[in-house]
Amino acid sequence: MPGYETHKYVGMAAGMGYSAFQAKEQTPLNLVAEMVGGTVAGSVGGRLPDIIEPGTSSWHRSVAHSGTTATAVAVAAKTMLADFGKFCRAKGDEFHSLANEGKMVPSPLQPNVSISVPVDPLMQLLYLIGELLCHFLAGLANGLAAGYVSHLALDACVGSRSIPLFG
Repeated sequence: MPGYETHKYVGMAAGMGYSAFQAKEQTPLNLVAEMVGGTVAGSVGGRLPDIIEPGTSSWHRSVAHSGTTATAVAVAAKTMLADFGKFCRAKGDEFHSLANEGKMVPSPLQPNVSISVPVDPLMQLLYLIGELLCHFLAGLANGLAAGYVSHLALDACVGSRSIPLFG
């Protein structure tokens, strides 16, 4: 039966891979941010079933280790978590736009003409951090689900106990 370390590292790999797949159309920096979030959350998700139902014996599997839970997590990842990821990416895009567009102000020499003033460098940095944080959060959601499912897949395929259908 896979142990703590196995679930942790397989969860990290699953979280990183699934997050990378979901972010495949993002810029390289945003892709990396989502992959980092997916790796962090995959590590947690890979151990989450055992956190919810600590292993007291090889028969410790119940609802958190069931096929039904695996299906529910997969469906949630496909629907709700995908929507959350889109929301986070949209917010990240807003921060990106704010960092790169100047502010229009009246010209001091010609008041009827507007000129573009670049964004303050400190604000650009804060917008970039906000953008990366949004993409990190999108990766977290995807990585947590992938890590959880990886735990159940390992338990189902390795060892003689498998996982119950309902709990």
